[in-house]
Amino acid sequence: ELRLAQFDPETLARVAQLLREPGVETVPAGEEPG
Repeated sequence: ELRLAQFDPETLARVAQLLREPGVETVPAGEEPG
């Protein structure tokens, strides 16, 4: 479970936008497809 409580609301918003942006590498190493 992610500890989002340690981040500020603004930071969470930025992270959310980054996750929604297409082409952004959000897959951790070792979990890459292929």
